[in-house]
Amino acid sequence: MPTPRIGYVSFRTDIQKAMPPMRLRALHAEAILHGARIELLDWSDFREDSDKILVWTWSPSGWQSERKYLSDITVIVGSPVNEQQRRLIEWIKATRPYIYDIGINKLKLAALLHSTQYERYLIPDAQIPKEESGEFIANFLTKYGSSVIKRSNANKGVGLLFVLKEQSGWRISDKKNIIFTLTEIVNEIMSRIKGRLAYRDFVIQKYIKSTATDGRAADIRAHVQRGYDQTWGITRVYVRLAEVGSLATNISLGGYQGPLMKYLELRKNRSASEIEAEIQQAALEIAEIQSATSPHPLSELGLDFLLDDEDKIWLVETNTHPQSSLHEHERAIDTVNYALALAGLKSNISVEK
Repeated sequence: MPTPRIGYVSFRTDIQKAMPPMRLRALHAEAILHGARIELLDWSDFREDSDKILVWTWSPSGWQSERKYLSDITVIVGSPVNEQQRRLIEWIKATRPYIYDIGINKLKLAALLHSTQYERYLIPDAQIPKEESGEFIANFLTKYGSSVIKRSNANKGVGLLFVLKEQSGWRISDKKNIIFTLTEIVNEIMSRIKGRLAYRDFVIQKYIKSTATDGRAADIRAHVQRGYDQTWGITRVYVRLAEVGSLATNISLGGYQGPLMKYLELRKNRSASEIEAEIQQAALEIAEIQSATSPHPLSELGLDFLLDDEDKIWLVETNTHPQSSLHEHERAIDTVNYALALAGLKSNISVEK
């Protein structure tokens, strides 16, 4: 029987750096265990008049390339930025099974969850309009107090503005020693986002205080994936803690991650097991709701939750292509299993989830 081929296409210039080295190693190892092979597709080689593309494979002697027919299933990573890449995606979609994880912005997610039992997790937020933006922001701050301003699409925590209401006035996260009036803080915000509002959407969201016992900002990331049975399952749920003095918990911005239960055991209002069970159920069912509306097969999500002082759970956002530096092997298991199942390919081993 031919070796099942799982292809990856990324739009990076260096094809062999399509993904972090440890992720690539984990995928190679898991694929070999199943009798399959991971391939990297060179998007720059795509030609519409050819039915083959340059494929890179790894062996103990190093990387080797050969023009081949398209892999049995292709995982598309990232968004195209030119016409050649867009045409490649259309060719893949028309030729073989594929996985294409495309996320939705915070407002679309909120619309999906309205009128469901998970509406209770939604944090009050709104899109900042292109016109009369300052007045809109001022009204939102007056109604909700401390807030967060961010891009409507996830950006690994880059560009977050935390606007905090205190008795003496308003503060902004990166100017902690300056007290602003409401008018001044709105002017400060507008000076930072006004130029980008013309081509990018921003949302303003009520700030939910979610901290560890030592005062550091904290959130909970639930990484969920589809496996061989194509249903959603838990890959890993863990706590993320911000660097001292920061409000952003993202690992890319210096945050930390650790075991969830150790964090939950210190909560005061609810038991650790109760909170964990609720988060896991919410993560799986929200993933199901989102994937049901996705135009492409959705294989994984990273869902971010907050716990306020009363241990109420709040949903911040869902992310495609979540960070997984400390659980690459666990991620690879479901990645390979789901790819094989979606392509109707068999494995050398039992693939029950």
